[in-house]
Amino acid sequence: MSRSISNPNPSGGNKTVYLKTQAYQWLPGDPKPRQVINEMLRVDQAGEYGATLIYRGQIAWFKLGNKLKNELISLKKYKHTAPLAELKHMLEQEVVHLAYFTEKIAHHDIRPTVLQPLWHVGGLVMGFISAVLGKKAAMTCTVAVEEVIAKHYGEQLELLSRYISRFDDHNEHDDSNGNSSPKHHLLLQEFRLKENELREDELKELKEKITQFRSEELEHRDIGIEHDAGKMPFYLLTSLMIGLITKTAVEIAKKI
Repeated sequence: MSRSISNPNPSGGNKTVYLKTQAYQWLPGDPKPRQVINEMLRVDQAGEYGATLIYRGQIAWFKLGNKLKNELISLKKYKHTAPLAELKHMLEQEVVHLAYFTEKIAHHDIRPTVLQPLWHVGGLVMGFISAVLGKKAAMTCTVAVEEVIAKHYGEQLELLSRYISRFDDHNEHDDSNGNSSPKHHLLLQEFRLKENELREDELKELKEKITQFRSEELEHRDIGIEHDAGKMPFYLLTSLMIGLITKTAVEIAKKI
């Protein structure tokens, strides 16, 4: 499939250039890439916000368990099993993730999800309850949530790679001085217009950050596995339930 556009001819006049448009075709009703990126930033900010609260809830309970260990015999075990160092390490990384996405949505004037108050309460409750059930339950929560987030980030990286490749396709036609030919310069202008002013450097930075964050989320998952998440009674059922809740929250945050 191709269509023609008028291309300024450096030697004077106009000539018609036929360009293949299959790779650059937007169908009626398709979301614009800028809209997709905005949704991506909003849901990532919401997800990292929820993650920080889950870890804060877990840390709060384990600290309380240690504090009360001399008053409530049943809580003495938390002195030895509370993974506070690991939880604090994971929280510190999530705080960095959250700060990045919070800055990005502010920069692009993207509203946070309207469900943020619900995320606040839900994250704290999920973290607190999972810790009340013990270290294995808390680590099961970590594994289930981080697997969903890591998969979600992986899908975003594939999308960002496709967007970036469109810029790279054009850059391959630059001359030795980095200047585009008139034909490809015109096509690049058209591409950017359809992308609603997406910038190549913006996409590459976002891809780099999400790659880093995904690696750290997988590290959190592995920490949970190392701390006996799989040994929790009804592990598979609990993990599936937490994963389903997380997936549902992600899909909702994309839209509202």
